[in-house]
Amino acid sequence: MALELGSREIRVNCVNPGPTDTELLRQHFVKNNIFNQEAYEKFANSLLFKRLVHPEDVAETVAFLCSNNASMITGQIIAVDGGRSLRW
Repeated sequence: MALELGSREIRVNCVNPGPTDTELLRQHFVKNNIFNQEAYEKFANSLLFKRLVHPEDVAETVAFLCSNNASMITGQIIAVDGGRSLRW
């Protein structure tokens, strides 16, 4: 899409968030209606920055890409994952 729309000065990018601290992720750590805080924290600590992505991290990246500061960025996949994708 970036190639197709570039001549019209339309930028196309993708934001690829890593494990994000949301209710959906927390549900992954629920068994028999009990949230396993220890497993959740162990998972977060296994990440490079020792924390999950915050929704604000993703939102700030999107805001940047929508701003004039990113006027020459197009056709990119931006991983907002604290380096997690480096391990895979």
